[in-house]
Amino acid sequence: MPYRPAISKELKLPGKSWNHVIKGVLSTASLLIIIGSVTAQDYTFDIPDLNTSSGLSLSGHLDGRIKGLGLNSDSPLRLVQMSDAGSGNIQSQWLSELYLDGDYQTDKIALHIGTYSRYETPTTSTFSVFELYNRFSLGQRFNLAFGKQTSNWGKGYAYNPAGFINPPKDPENPELAREGQMLLKLGYVQSFSRPAFQTVDMELVLLPPTTLLNDRYVDPAEIAIASKFYVLSMDTDLELYQYFHHSGDQRLGVGFSRNIGPSIEVHGEYAKYDEKSSYSFSSASIQQTNKAGSEFLVGLRFINTRLTTTILEYYHSDFGYSSSDIGKFSDNLENAILSQDPVILQTARALAQSFFFTKNIGQDYLYAKFSQPEPFDILYLTPSLQGIINLNDRSLLLSPIISYKPYVNSEFILWSTVFLGDSDSEYGIKSADWSLELWLRIYF
Repeated sequence: MPYRPAISKELKLPGKSWNHVIKGVLSTASLLIIIGSVTAQDYTFDIPDLNTSSGLSLSGHLDGRIKGLGLNSDSPLRLVQMSDAGSGNIQSQWLSELYLDGDYQTDKIALHIGTYSRYETPTTSTFSVFELYNRFSLGQRFNLAFGKQTSNWGKGYAYNPAGFINPPKDPENPELAREGQMLLKLGYVQSFSRPAFQTVDMELVLLPPTTLLNDRYVDPAEIAIASKFYVLSMDTDLELYQYFHHSGDQRLGVGFSRNIGPSIEVHGEYAKYDEKSSYSFSSASIQQTNKAGSEFLVGLRFINTRLTTTILEYYHSDFGYSSSDIGKFSDNLENAILSQDPVILQTARALAQSFFFTKNIGQDYLYAKFSQPEPFDILYLTPSLQGIINLNDRSLLLSPIISYKPYVNSEFILWSTVFLGDSDSEYGIKSADWSLELWLRIYF
């Protein structure tokens, strides 16, 4: 999350109640580690070093993608954003994407680089370094990492409300690689041979702002502090998360995951914010205010005897648009189109880019995914069905997906999506009615 650097600001401490909570969380975590180390010395065993093999390795995959879009002729968003698309109702996109990872490791150190390259035309090709960090093993229990790294805090599949330092996740493709951020992380891990206290894992993270002074320097007052405390107890994953920035951005979160049977896993996350941006739409403009609130997630993963995997998640945020906000936004676009004023249309186009500031602009969502490997004994074939419902305006995104792996290190993916809903709903206002993608993927 970017922050504006302050050249001279007095460091502010959290409010009294939050200060007590944060101190309690960190003190409890430290106490548990100390107690576990002292009282369970005869029952502990060491975690192996982070790296058990040495050498340089390269891995990744190359995707060739052809995408077709069926434009929504009734969408005011399409008329504003894609006015130059002509009279054709179908558009296509051709691109190649390369995800390349490199690792070098010895018994005490590790270096990782993850890159992303995209080519459409000579003028639209891009190259990004998603990750670039080194990691040091400080004995059997401690490790230190520095550099640009992608964090994956939280227990959710499509959403992570407590993933305070995670890059934004796309619920339409949760497994997509994401760009990390600069950080310094100290980690601690220890395991015990006790059912009530099996594993402890702690992370302390320092995050510099992305906006630098003179494009080079960081104001120490702008550095954010985050921590995660994980414990495996009675076969239940429990996690506590904390984030603090002197500007008033203070967050606390919890997460859990547990198998309640041989084939059912339940998980959840809860995050409490002292201050976070909340959005509404009125008077032809986006209103942004900061307020306290919360986000949470509950979900389950189930595998039946036929190996059909089902993932269900409900996600709520106090900070998204209401269904009436989306309706007002749609009306504003229609008024801009009727005006035929180039200035008003340009303003509406810029407004549309700001309105969809994230993949989760609403307040309540239901996510579902069903996948079945090798149905009817068709080898190497895995069809899936994925859906996202905005529960506030009842609009729907539905994606049938087919994956086929006939050869080693290769995959063909047919990914289709349809958007359903009224013209004043989140998915009904989309510029396209449907999309169809063919992915040709090679792993190496």
